[in-house]
Amino acid sequence: MKKRARLYVVAIRLVLVTFILACLSACTKQGSISYANGDRYTGDLQYDRPNGHGTMISPNGDKYEGEFEDGVATGEGTMVSANGSKYEGHWKSGVFEGEGTLTLADGTKFEGEFKDGLKDGQGTTTYPDGKKVKGVWKDGKLLQ
Repeated sequence: MKKRARLYVVAIRLVLVTFILACLSACTKQGSISYANGDRYTGDLQYDRPNGHGTMISPNGDKYEGEFEDGVATGEGTMVSANGSKYEGHWKSGVFEGEGTLTLADGTKFEGEFKDGLKDGQGTTTYPDGKKVKGVWKDGKLLQ
């Protein structure tokens, strides 16, 4: 009797896991969304929100391509701004977070660590004339 009960439990678990996986795959799809502010998203959707890989383009010409989680840039991605600047690297909750490279329109490039959208940690700034500054940043400011 105990053996039969265990078999039922295993069978029920398999049915539940199969059901959950089917629901998740059915809820994930490719698509596009146009927002009231003019932003346009194309890519992976889950429950009609950006989730997975996609591209968001703003009316001003800013373009983000990369990973999204619950509608927000999170994971690896690239942002090219209409002003000519570019960020490639890790994002968290819609801001630069972790390792990345920020290249400004004038050619100035920072490679290093970011926190809350600001330079924070080890990094190197390379200026258009070739001059390099290596150091430690905190809250966007060079400490040493």
